[in-house]
Amino acid sequence: MRGLCHILLIISTVLICGGCEERTHSSDERTLYLSSSGKIDALDPALAADLLSQYMVASFYDTLLQYDYAARPYKLIPAMLESMPVISPDMTSYTLTLKKNLRFAGNPCFGGDESLRQITSKDVEYSILRIADSRLHSPVFWMFRGKIKGIDQFRKITSSAAANDFSMYETGCEGIEIIDDYTLVLHLNYPDPRMSYALALPAAGIVSKTAVQFYGQDFQANPVGSGPFKLVEWIRD
Repeated sequence: MRGLCHILLIISTVLICGGCEERTHSSDERTLYLSSSGKIDALDPALAADLLSQYMVASFYDTLLQYDYAARPYKLIPAMLESMPVISPDMTSYTLTLKKNLRFAGNPCFGGDESLRQITSKDVEYSILRIADSRLHSPVFWMFRGKIKGIDQFRKITSSAAANDFSMYETGCEGIEIIDDYTLVLHLNYPDPRMSYALALPAAGIVSKTAVQFYGQDFQANPVGSGPFKLVEWIRD
């Protein structure tokens, strides 16, 4: 069929997902072939605006929360988090605590350094700030725009920054408070009970700063996440 996009996914020998510990190698490694009903534009959470791209992104990247579709009615449950966010009574702060066994899938970008694969609060902060970076032109900035304190100011700073200037990431923004390697707090401008749902969207998948810097503009075609699948081959269009 014309316009059909084929992507080959292989279940990695070490399956890594939001709520899973690393599993030992299995001799019955299997390959899954998927065909989408249309064109997939990007495999980058921050750039996956269309539904098909988001579905595929969800194969490679974990989110902080996920849906329990077996429940009736279905509900949000922790994925990369140890438990559900601790929300302040006025719903203006969300405390997030990551599981301590999370790692990005093995990839040449890490150069064999296992410490770079460990997922920490800084990865969550980076993933949110990257969506807010005006130079990326992320179509999913609406998830955080005007909601997280200082996020709009961060976006304004990036709009006038040089293409290779990422110093503002070190400063961060007022509304993302890093407590320790596994705990951070999102401070909001106003009460928003919907923030938890935003954290479960594929566009909120957690990315690696190391991987983004390694692949540059090609990162959208080289997904490096902590989800259950790794990309082996992408035959475009």
